[in-house]
Amino acid sequence: MTSKPNAHVQKNEKKPLLNGIPELKSGWHIDQAILYDDSRLAIVRFGRPSRLTCKLMDDMLKSLQFKLINMAAMYFVDIDKVDDYNDIYDFGDDDDFAIMFFWQNKHIMVDFDTGDNNKLNFVINDKQELIDIVEVVYKSCRRGRVSCRSPHTYSQT
Repeated sequence: MTSKPNAHVQKNEKKPLLNGIPELKSGWHIDQAILYDDSRLAIVRFGRPSRLTCKLMDDMLKSLQFKLINMAAMYFVDIDKVDDYNDIYDFGDDDDFAIMFFWQNKHIMVDFDTGDNNKLNFVINDKQELIDIVEVVYKSCRRGRVSCRSPHTYSQT
């Protein structure tokens, strides 16, 4: 009697939807990620994965990936390997990371009271704070808005 390969796997067994957050390898891939989903946000972390603050935010995003899966698709971009957007979004040599929100091919501006509404470029250590931000951005986009105010203030004055 011969056994079938993978006979122990049930036919309807569910597999995880994602195995980590994908890293986009080119400007074309970034464009496709931004265009791909018309019902969820595209959250793109542009950054330098070797730097500590970028690693911290990557860990935060990874820990929230499945909690936010109905609202957002997440992507990583190494700005040293893929520099297509560095000039457009003003990523310099001293930038560790920047998280940007996109909805149906539109860049969403978020007011964090930092003076830079283009991107989130500071570490958030509280998971619930980041969830709150994503929820506000998502709900604003569903209402047709391309800008919103963060539920948390991060001014340094």
